[in-house]
Amino acid sequence: MKPVEKFGFVVICCENLERSLHFYQDLLGLRLTNSYESVNKPENVRYHEQLFNIPNLNYKTARLESRNGIGVELVQYLNPPSKPRPREWNLTDVGFIRLAFQVEDVNTKYEELTKEGVKFLNTPARRPTGGGNVMALDPDGNIIPLPQPAP
Repeated sequence: MKPVEKFGFVVICCENLERSLHFYQDLLGLRLTNSYESVNKPENVRYHEQLFNIPNLNYKTARLESRNGIGVELVQYLNPPSKPRPREWNLTDVGFIRLAFQVEDVNTKYEELTKEGVKFLNTPARRPTGGGNVMALDPDGNIIPLPQPAP
């Protein structure tokens, strides 16, 4: 069997696209590469209705990219509307995904994001081998690790 070509992108369903864009674009520094609302692109609506078998699907989306080319697509569904994740969904549950973004200095990034009102699960933790990590929460409560590699 031939392997896949490369990692393409990850899709994050969000409750409020503008709020999530602020987090991923303005605070984490991902670059916006494309955005649109499905009502303006009926061909995309038909395509996604076929993919997901959901009639009258309507959404807003924004595609972002990290400096090393990893894509993140944010999607807010308008019909049917996006709903908040169940509170009982936990880190140890099957299907729970974390999307990590490497940072140069975990302490500096923690201080910057804290000043912007970002919530965290912890304060920066140091690895015994060097480097560190901190677990930020995006606007929808998704855990976003911000690892600093060991020197």
